[in-house]
Amino acid sequence: MQERLEDPPVPVEPVCSSVCDIVDEVCHAFQPSKDFYVKELVNLLGNVHLRALLETHDAVVERREAPSKPPDPLVLTMPTNKKEAMPIRVVGLRRQPDEPLVRLYCKG
Repeated sequence: MQERLEDPPVPVEPVCSSVCDIVDEVCHAFQPSKDFYVKELVNLLGNVHLRALLETHDAVVERREAPSKPPDPLVLTMPTNKKEAMPIRVVGLRRQPDEPLVRLYCKG
């Protein structure tokens, strides 16, 4: 079995940051066409799943192009010794299947 790839993967960079706008323009321009393949293309480009994928692409490109703020050091640092670590407690609940979680008592 090969232990590593011959060439490292090439990073992929987006070419355009407004794919949704381009798709809207294409759909609008080709909407009146009578050609079967053009209608099929407009139908595919109008699909909600493809639209969601393209919107996600545009959001990722915008995030990449936006100036990045420095990361919050509190989020990135992990506790290094036992004094800094917070204990985690796990609580279990044992009850019968027909027993309610809360019992209401009424004074009568």
